[in-house]
Amino acid sequence: MVTVGDTIQGGSDSAAQAEWIAVRPTWVRLHLPVYFTPGNHDIWSEKSRAIYEKQTGRASSYSFDYQNAHFTILDNSESMQLSRGQMQFLERDLQANGAREPKFVFFHQPFWLIPLMLQSTDLPFHQMMRKYGVNYVISGHLHQYVRMERD
Repeated sequence: MVTVGDTIQGGSDSAAQAEWIAVRPTWVRLHLPVYFTPGNHDIWSEKSRAIYEKQTGRASSYSFDYQNAHFTILDNSESMQLSRGQMQFLERDLQANGAREPKFVFFHQPFWLIPLMLQSTDLPFHQMMRKYGVNYVISGHLHQYVRMERD
């Protein structure tokens, strides 16, 4: 199972640990591996980042494989964009996993949605997805289902 962020209500460094502990039974009872994508309700400060990584057992950005599929999880929890560091991480990860198919990229805040709705394909992120043959880009944050197909 891969989440799209906002696992906890968040916003308070002093309450974050207790919120993660309270929600843990929800995913533990599934008996499935859970791959978390950090949302702005999960990470908003350095303390909340440390709590997130401890509670999820994962870094805020990482990748994994399932059979031949490749999944990249990015962290834009504190920004509507992907930072330069996140873009570099993504490119290195996609280069290293070029032969895997299909490829999925997850992050919380869908900064790419408006340019795609306007039919723009000159966004560097979109160009990278095309270059490396990413099949699916999945985000959360908007609390609604929107599906778009490009290229």
